[in-house]
Amino acid sequence: MGICMLRLPHDRSEKLSNKGILTDLFADSIDRWLHSMVEDDFGGQGSKKIIEAVVYSNSLGIFCGKLVVNRFINNFFDNIDVTWMVENGDVINKGDVVVKIYGEADSILLMERVLLNIISRLSGISSNTSRWVEASKPIKIASTRKTNWGLLDKWAVHVGGGLTHRLNRGDALMIKENDLFSLQNSLESEEECLSNIISSIDIEKYGGFVVIEVTDIEQGMKVVKNWKLKASNEKITIMVDNFGPAKAKEFCDILISENIRNSIIIEGSGGVTLDNLPDWKSSGVDLVSSSSLNLGVSRMDFSMIFGVGNIG
Repeated sequence: MGICMLRLPHDRSEKLSNKGILTDLFADSIDRWLHSMVEDDFGGQGSKKIIEAVVYSNSLGIFCGKLVVNRFINNFFDNIDVTWMVENGDVINKGDVVVKIYGEADSILLMERVLLNIISRLSGISSNTSRWVEASKPIKIASTRKTNWGLLDKWAVHVGGGLTHRLNRGDALMIKENDLFSLQNSLESEEECLSNIISSIDIEKYGGFVVIEVTDIEQGMKVVKNWKLKASNEKITIMVDNFGPAKAKEFCDILISENIRNSIIIEGSGGVTLDNLPDWKSSGVDLVSSSSLNLGVSRMDFSMIFGVGNIG
């Protein structure tokens, strides 16, 4: 088992929404995506007839998208009213109505595809993440910075019960293999480079969330040794890249034997799949991260229909 922490630093959800209110960071990101969607899709024709439309689910899953859709409507459709029947994170079944929409027919037609695209993609990610979370308990699941829709993907992972991980390159200090290579000069060894990097870390700025990727146990122990000299009271996340569960357990066991495991957060990464999650449960890591939470995920199917009582 990993260390006992009520909350890992990989949960950055408070930087996206605070008690249901969008942060400036997330609102700005949503607005950029909405602008692109609207520019690509708007047009056509319709009437000014006042109608009611309903959006309903065609499958079982975890709903996500209310905050984003509300932003979409507020930005572009001041003549549209909506009544939500669900909240972000709710389990919905086939046939469940998620939102009722009232307004002019041409406006609802204009918004239809963008709205459905938003909730279909985000709910698909939340539903997939929920499956990973259930399969991985008690270890945690985090996404990576590989996304198609940026912070929207991260939000959907959070709604599904996963951890967002860092939101951008400036959100945490992460030293990966390519960073190490770019920082190492020709006159120093890898160990000297690691030592110099760690000694230069601004603890006040990054102490709560520092991640260093290692590719073998020896490198991992060098990081641990240098970090203890630098910041004995702060936890560091060591990302064990492509270790696999067995090698990760070996590393964790060494840290336990040297009585330093509780000062290290261990993140498994590389080759993590839904099928091999049971093997990671006994590896001793605190969490695993994978881009499979949000990349290549099946969308959840929703439909919009005009008029009440027409759902078959």
